[in-house]
Amino acid sequence: MPSWNDILQEIQATAGPGNAGVVLNYDQILKKYVSKLSQKRNKNVIVYYSDWLNQLKGPNIDINDGDMVGFMNAAYSLDKKKGLDVVLHTPGGSPLATEG
Repeated sequence: MPSWNDILQEIQATAGPGNAGVVLNYDQILKKYVSKLSQKRNKNVIVYYSDWLNQLKGPNIDINDGDMVGFMNAAYSLDKKKGLDVVLHTPGGSPLATEG
């Protein structure tokens, strides 16, 4: 798997002039590496991340009970026989909500 710097270079290289496509390319690259992780682990993978590293911190950047519906929707159609890996990138939150 690539390093963070490798991924940043890939995003910048595919963004085009003026970096107009950074968001689109970021999502495509994220999906690419989540798919590779899923294949390598032979498991379903859900990635949960928030914009907590941004200077403009707002509400709901951590895991809370309100996130359970989103997780259930994401996991609903997955192959239950394969298991699940959840990748979290947040500043924390409720341990009970995370466990749920």
